Amino acid sequence: MATKGKPNSNVRLDLVLLKNVDGLGAAGSLVSVKRGYGRNYLLPQGFAVYASEENVEKYGDGATLEEQAEEQAEDDAAALVRKISNYLESKSISMKRQEGNKWEINPEVLAVQVRKQLGLEVPAERILLGLPIVSYGTHEVPIALSQEAVSFLNVSVARR
Repeated sequence: MATKGKPNSNVRLDLVLLKNVDGLGAAGSLVSVKRGYGRNYLLPQGFAVYASEENVEKYGDGATLEEQAEEQAEDDAAALVRKISNYLESKSISMKRQEGNKWEINPEVLAVQVRKQLGLEVPAERILLGLPIVSYGTHEVPIALSQEAVSFLNVSVARR
């Protein structure tokens, strides 16, 4: 008669991590874990895949996954910059100043007016106004959206 023995608890599962897992490894790492941990947590949650030859080739290099994520983040940031730029260039803000009094419009004043009139938070440091506006009329004010992108906002200054 065969005796029932304890199941082989030393059997481990080889997996390739798809995401960073604290205490286990980075995305793309080949890890060996207990069967229960792999089957009950890592695989169903999408943190890992079985370490077949195809999966090791496809997911085995963590750097490529990180590079893909970085490229995606850069693309998303560039799309957001384009969207904000188009929005700013399609809008204008208007301000009225009293004739006869000395006045000037500096980046801090413009930042407050952009927030009030357009609902957009623009730090004063991003408003690239060389000299304050001291004349009536329409002015194109450059706003730095990123290190590479500059958008222009029309500012109209009228008499009260």
